[in-house]
Amino acid sequence: MTEETVGLRRALVDHMRDCGALHSARVVRAFLEVPRERFLSDVGAKGAYDDAPIVIKCEGDVPISSSSQPSMMGLMLEQLDAREGDRVLEIGTGSGYNAALLASIVGKSGSVSSVDIDPELTEAARARLDEHPNVLVWCGDGDTAALASGQRFDRIIVTAAASEVSPAQFAALRDGGRIVVPLELGALQASVALDRTGDRLVSRSCVAALFMPLRGAAPHLTHVVRIGEAPVLWLRLARNAPVDADALWALLCTGGTRAEGFSSGLDAAQIDGLSCWLDVSEPAFCSMTASGAAAARGIIPSLLPAGPRGGTWFGLTFGARSRDGLALLERAGDDLAMRVYGDEAAERALRAGIAGWVKAGRPRQDDLRIEIVFGELPALAPHAILSRRLRSTFLLSWR
Repeated sequence: MTEETVGLRRALVDHMRDCGALHSARVVRAFLEVPRERFLSDVGAKGAYDDAPIVIKCEGDVPISSSSQPSMMGLMLEQLDAREGDRVLEIGTGSGYNAALLASIVGKSGSVSSVDIDPELTEAARARLDEHPNVLVWCGDGDTAALASGQRFDRIIVTAAASEVSPAQFAALRDGGRIVVPLELGALQASVALDRTGDRLVSRSCVAALFMPLRGAAPHLTHVVRIGEAPVLWLRLARNAPVDADALWALLCTGGTRAEGFSSGLDAAQIDGLSCWLDVSEPAFCSMTASGAAAARGIIPSLLPAGPRGGTWFGLTFGARSRDGLALLERAGDDLAMRVYGDEAAERALRAGIAGWVKAGRPRQDDLRIEIVFGELPALAPHAILSRRLRSTFLLSWR
C-alpha cells in the first residue's frame, strides 16, 4: 500500500460522500480499509479508484461480469445496513471486492458467504480474499447456496440484475432480515431494499440502478436488444416485444427532430422518478444506452452531461417506442427536450405518460412501494399499479 493509493482511496470516499452515496461510519470505514486495486490488478491504482464500473470478464465482445461503480456499491451497502456480527449472503462474487467490504462491515464476529456461478471468478476471488477469514466463497447458483448453507441470514445482497427474489432466497432470510437486489421492473432496474415481514417482503428504499443480468436459469423480464454493428448500443424494453433492430438503427441515424411545444419543467433530481413511473405504467416505454464510439458520436440523445465517465463515453436516455417510431428525452440546458424519430405515435405515448406522472404529483422513485408475495395473493389495493407472477408476485404502488 503506497501513499498514492491511500490518497486515491480517500479522494474516492470523499467523492462518494459528496454525491450522497455514503453516510454511515461503518460503510465509510470499509471503503477506506479495503484496497480496490488488490481486486482489480489489471487496471492499476488510478483506474481502480475511478468512480466507474470495470469489466472483469467477457464472452466474445459482450461483458458478462464487472466490478460495479463504487458509488453504486456504496448506495447498496447503505441500503443493506449490515451490522457488526451479521451473517450475510452475497449472490454474485465477481472480483471479490464487495465481499471484502462486507467482511469489514460485519467484523470478525460476523460472516460473509459469497456465491458466483463462474468457477474462474470464484477461484480468483478466493485467492484475493485470503486476508478475510470470515468470507466463504462458493461456486454455484444463488438458490443452491442459500439452501445448502442450512442457515438463516440477517442480510442478503444480490450484485446482478434479477427479475425476482426467489423462494429459496426468501426462505434463507430470517424474519426481520433484509435483502437488497437490483430488480428488473420493466425496461429499467432499481436497487430495492426489502425487509422480510412474515410471509412477504416489503420495500424500504428504491434507487436507480443498471447492472448486468444475473446468470443462471432464472428468467429475465427485461428484453435487451443490440442495435447497430457493435455491442455499444442497446435497447431495453418489456420482454417479448418484437424489435426490428435494422429499422431502429436507420431511424436513429436520421438524427430525429425536436418536438415542438414540449417543456418538462424537470430538474435532474426528478428524472429517476419520471423514468420509474413510465417504466411500470406505460406499455410503450423503452430505454437506450450507448457506450464508446456510439456515445461519443451522439447516436442517441443523452440525459447525462456530455463527456467521458471513468475514461469511457456513456449515453443514457428513455422514452417511448411505437411500431415505426421513437420519442426519446435529452438534456436541453436546465430542462429536458424530446427528440422524435419516425411516426408520432411514440411522441403521443410519451407526452401522455409524462402528463399522468405530473397529475399524480410527480412521485419520486423512492415513493415506489414494492410488496413481494409468495403464495396466495391478497386483494389488490385500489392504488396498485402492477402485479405479475413468476415464482412470486410483485404488488407495486406509490406512497
